[in-house]
Amino acid sequence: PLNDRLSSVVFALACFLQAHGAAGTWRQLVADQGALIPERILGLLRHDLAQVHDAGMLLCFDEVDLLRPEHDDHAQIIQLIDSTRPFAPILLIGHQLIATPERYFLLTGLSVEEAGALISRGNAQLSEPDIQKLHAATRGNAALLTLFAALVQSGEAAATALRELEVSPSMTVLMRRIWLRLKDDERD
Repeated sequence: PLNDRLSSVVFALACFLQAHGAAGTWRQLVADQGALIPERILGLLRHDLAQVHDAGMLLCFDEVDLLRPEHDDHAQIIQLIDSTRPFAPILLIGHQLIATPERYFLLTGLSVEEAGALISRGNAQLSEPDIQKLHAATRGNAALLTLFAALVQSGEAAATALRELEVSPSMTVLMRRIWLRLKDDERD
């Protein structure tokens, strides 16, 4: 509920653009005391984006698959993203498409060999059969593999961590186990 409203997205974009020399949207938000008049603001955003078009920026929106077009706030964000596409390169990250992309990249998991290399860079030593099991449990997900390596580095036995991961292959489980092993300053 914090950043899935049009006003939050517009404020963040306006602040970002203002910092890069295109302050029209920001000035209008200040003049309107934060009130959002979508038609006016969307035009100003497009204008500001056109001003900084050659600056080499990329607008990134993560977890766009959580946006639900049936919710008014979400539908407005989707419309904003779609309407700014001609004015700025946009990277949408998510498990489902919310707009028709010009290019689509499906990220696959790491191969068994790549997973083994990632684990060994994290100083977690596993036998070949254990790397196979780890790869099967994580499906080559680099984030899960990195968390697994961090858990082993923090003192968890690799065999124990692997058993836990096979039972419940989730980032939450790994993060909880790592969290318990961190010192206060590391948690901060």
